[in-house]
Amino acid sequence: MVVIRRMGAWLRSRSLLPLSPPRLVIPPLPALAAVAIVIAVGAAAGTALAASRALPAGCEPWLGGGLLGGAALAVAGSLVTRFRSSHKGAWRWLLLALALAACTWAWWSGRLFPADDLAWSLGETPRPVAVAGRVVRGPEQRLMQLDRLGGSNRGPCSEWLLELSQARHHERWLPVSGRARVFVDDLPKALPVGTAVRVYGRGLRPTPALNPGEYDFADRARRDRILSLIRVRDWSAIVVQASPPWWSVGAAIDRLRAAATAQLRESRPVSERPLAKALLLGSRRALPPDSLERFAATGTSHLLAISGLHVGMLVAAVLAVLRWLSVTRRVIWLMVAVVVTVYAAVIGDAVPVWRATLLVWAACLAVWQGRRTGGLRPLALAAIVLLVWCPAASVAVGTQLSFLATAVLLVVAPWLVPQPAVD
Repeated sequence: MVVIRRMGAWLRSRSLLPLSPPRLVIPPLPALAAVAIVIAVGAAAGTALAASRALPAGCEPWLGGGLLGGAALAVAGSLVTRFRSSHKGAWRWLLLALALAACTWAWWSGRLFPADDLAWSLGETPRPVAVAGRVVRGPEQRLMQLDRLGGSNRGPCSEWLLELSQARHHERWLPVSGRARVFVDDLPKALPVGTAVRVYGRGLRPTPALNPGEYDFADRARRDRILSLIRVRDWSAIVVQASPPWWSVGAAIDRLRAAATAQLRESRPVSERPLAKALLLGSRRALPPDSLERFAATGTSHLLAISGLHVGMLVAAVLAVLRWLSVTRRVIWLMVAVVVTVYAAVIGDAVPVWRATLLVWAACLAVWQGRRTGGLRPLALAAIVLLVWCPAASVAVGTQLSFLATAVLLVVAPWLVPQPAVD
C-alpha cells in the first residue's frame, strides 16, 4: 500500500494525473419540483383508491372526510411549526398536506359522480334511449365497430362526444348530466362543437375486465368521467336542435380542424390521407389495422403520437420567421405562445402537447418579466397544472415517461452546451 501511495504522489507531482477527479455536481431540487412530485404521488394514490374494489360500500364520506381532515391537520402542523421558527419542519408538513389534498381530489374525480348521471339508469346490455345535449367533440372516423355496442364489425363508423342535458322517460324529458360516447354506423358528417342535438339509439355502460390482463373499459371510462355509450344506426336518428353560437370558441376550433382536414384531403392521395392526418393532427382512429401493426412491429408507433417534438419544431419555425421579420423579442414569444396554443387546441387532449404548450407559456412569461428561461421549474409548474386538471394522468405510463424524459433532458442540457474557455 505504501508503494502505491508513493507512486500516486509521484505521478501527481509530474502532472500526469489530475489533482482531483471530476465531480458530478447535481443541483438541488427546486421547491416547485418537490411540490409537483408530492402532488403526483398523492394523485396516483387517490386514483388507485378510486379503482380499488376492495373498499366496502358506503365508505366514500368517511374516506373523503378522513383525507381532507388529514390535509387540514397537516396545514395546522405547518403553521405551528413555522411559528416555532422551524422552516424545514413547516415545509415537510406543507408537503404532506399537498399530498393528502391531491389524493382526495384524485379519489373524488375517479369515484364520485352526480346522482342524475345517465349511466346510473343503464346496464351492460344495450337498451333504447333518447337523449338531448350539446356536442363536445366532433365526429371522427373509426374503421371498426365495437362488439360491446351490440353490433357486428361491418365497416367504418363515426365516434363523437356528447354533453348530456336531458333524457326521455315515457312522454317526459327529464334533466340528466354526464357525458356519452356516441357511435354512428356511418361515415362522419359535419357536426360542429356546441351544436344542440337529440339522439335516438341504444345505450349501455362500459364493461369491466372479465379475465386477468384484459383491458378494463370501465376503469378507463371512470378515469375519463365518460360512463355512457350510445350506438346509433345512421344519421337519421340524430336531430339537430340548434347551431352553436357565433362566439363559441369550441366551434371556432372545430371549424379550424375541419379546414385543416379538408386541406389534407385535397393535397394528399386517398391512400396517404389517414397517415398524414395522424402525423399532423394526431388523429389515428382512421388508420387501417395493418398500418398500426406495421408501426408496432418496427417499434415506431411513437411517431404517430403528437408530442413535444412536434411542438418544438413548430416553435423553431415560428421563431425563425419572426426573427427574420425583425420583431421584438417579447412580441416574438407572445406570438409563438398564441400559435402553439391554437395548435394544441386543434390537436385535442394530448397530454405531451399541452405540457409543451405550458412550457412555452412559461418561457413567454419569463421573457416578459426579464427572467431566465428553462430549468425544472416550468416543467414542475406544467405538471402541477395538468395533475389538477386530470389527476388520473399520474398513473398513465405514457405521461410518466414523457415528463421523466423531459426532466432528464433539462438536467443534462447544461452539461452538453459547450462552455467558453477560461484562460
